[in-house]
Amino acid sequence: MPVLKKQEKEKWGRLSPELRDELIKRVSRFGLTLTEAADSLTDGAELARPDAKLAEKLHVSLASFKEAADQPAVAAEFERALASWVNQVQCITQRHAARARQRH
Repeated sequence: MPVLKKQEKEKWGRLSPELRDELIKRVSRFGLTLTEAADSLTDGAELARPDAKLAEKLHVSLASFKEAADQPAVAAEFERALASWVNQVQCITQRHAARARQRH
């Protein structure tokens, strides 16, 4: 917290330098935690579902998945959805990494 760090030492009253430094360190960590929490709320991803008409035909079973994999339209739709998910996660990861570099 730049404001606290710039505060003149005599303005801290009877607080020892060790306690002042510990307070600044903990307040800074708390501020970073709040910033990261706000970032995660704003960077949320809404993962698109595969086409409902294709997905509703599938049952959760190995045989159904094998059958779906043999149908090019079904496989392509699920690949499209998965690629979209990967892209969204990569974008969020890159934004978080850029913010982390800016903070340090």
